[in-house]
Parts: sequence; structure tokens; C-alpha cells
Amino acid sequence: MASSQTVKHLASRYEKVNYVSKPRAYRYRTSNGNDPYQMKYEHDPYSQQQNFLYKRAIFGLSVYDKEEIEAMHWQKRKRIQKVHKRTQKELNLWKQEIVNEWTNKFFITVFPNNSFTDDLVKGSFVDPEFKNDIPFMDLGISKAQIVDKLVSIGILPSNFYVLDKT
Repeated sequence: MASSQTVKHLASRYEKVNYVSKPRAYRYRTSNGNDPYQMKYEHDPYSQQQNFLYKRAIFGLSVYDKEEIEAMHWQKRKRIQKVHKRTQKELNLWKQEIVNEWTNKFFITVFPNNSFTDDLVKGSFVDPEFKNDIPFMDLGISKAQIVDKLVSIGILPSNFYVLDKT
């Protein structure tokens, strides 16, 4: 017969290994449908062609398989790498601008009417050599905002939003 101490030990081990909570409590509440706890999934509004162009600009040649890269003409490879490098440079500068805006607002709010703050705000600039590794999600930048930025600077085509909507 097992002692009460052994039973308590086994019970605590069970709770560590097995999920005991109610998963329905962690679901999103939606107002439509019969189940008030029905899962709400995010829908990507872009077509397959649009996603391919976006990913090729963001990720470069890593979108392709090794065999596809080897079969590709050298000029196309070079063009994809050039677009990828420009995309990364432009997005990096954009992220730096956003971070500069946030820090300027912070210093103006926390240290108003200070000469140090005035000098700091006037001297804010973006450095093309500095790599900003803050994720887009932390900066509050969505995929739609990235697409808008890439279309506005000419990396993605101007007709990006009407490409192959089937």
C-alpha cells in the first residue's frame, strides 16, 4: 500500500507533465457561430503570386530550392540578390526612423525643456551601416505596412494589389 507522501509526489509529477488547465478559456471569443469560444484564425489577404513577390524581396534567393538556383540564369540571380539587398537596406532605415521617432517622443515627454533633449532630438539620424535587429512585430509594423512601404519605394510593382487575385 502506497503512503500518502508517495501519492502526493505522483500527483505533483502528473501536474507537471500533463496539461490540466481548461483550453477553452484561452480561445478567442467570437460573436458569430453557435460556439462562443470558436477559434478565430488570421487570414492572409494576398494571393500566391503576391506572397511570392513579397517573400522574394524579403528573403532573396532562399525562397528557391538549390536546384532552381542552379538552373537559374546568372543575371536573374544577380537581380534577385540586388533587390533583396536594397529591400533589407530600405527596411532597416525605415525601422531606424521609427525607433528614432519613439525615442524622441520619449525624451521630449520625460525631459521637457532640457538642452540635452533638444540636442538629442535635433541630432537624430539614420545610419545605413547600423543593422536594426528589432523585429517588425515589436515595432508594431504589419505585413500590410511593409507591402505599402515596398510599393511606395518601387521594390514591389505598382500594380501589386491587383496581381493574380484568383
